Amino acid sequence: MSDYISREAAIKAAEHAYGEWNLAMAAADGARQINLVYKRQELLKAVASVFDIVPAADVEPVRHGEWLRTDDDWSSLVTIQCSACGGEWCFEVDEDVQLLGYNYCPGCGCKMDLEDETTIDRAIEILDPEHREHYESIDPVNEACRMGMEALERTRWIPCSERLPESDEVWQKYIVAYRYRYRDIWDDKGENAVVTVADYCHEQKVWSMDGGTVINALIDSEDVQPWASYITHWMPLPELPKEEKR
Repeated sequence: MSDYISREAAIKAAEHAYGEWNLAMAAADGARQINLVYKRQELLKAVASVFDIVPAADVEPVRHGEWLRTDDDWSSLVTIQCSACGGEWCFEVDEDVQLLGYNYCPGCGCKMDLEDETTIDRAIEILDPEHREHYESIDPVNEACRMGMEALERTRWIPCSERLPESDEVWQKYIVAYRYRYRDIWDDKGENAVVTVADYCHEQKVWSMDGGTVINALIDSEDVQPWASYITHWMPLPELPKEEKR
């Protein structure tokens, strides 16, 4: 099977090697060494130029997924489902699944290797200042840092004045900081703030609260009427926990 690499990455590698040989040229001693360095540089120039004229291979990006168990209680069959396309396949027993060795989804061609990706627990372990481990490369640390940044971003309160939610969905639920005004039986007025879940319409830019209250998300909190309720901040809902493989 052929190996495919990025054209830009290959050119950068050739240019980097050319620069290294430039340093070697400066340090070369004698005509023979200089001639050797010069030949290496010419070779690297030729390699870099080839990438500009060779047509790109007709390949598609590799998609990744994992097998999910979707057995029914009423059936004796073992059912696995592709997390990417939703295609399902049934087998008599677990051993049949192992013998088939489905490393790719027969339906969409997705590579089944997501379960080998860094888990949240593994990322926490890597980022623990007390954890000591030798890594063969910096990749696991970079991946753990990326996951940590994404987790922090998902749990950050986003002011409505900064930006409103965006999505291709018409309606979507979000966690919100909801402030509402009230008047009690003694005619005393007050204001409460609670954390709750609200529906947001991305087309009409309105929040819909339980009980039927609708809030215009485009009105700034400083401009709302004295009696009106409003939402100051929002954040995405957390993802559902993954089911443990049986």
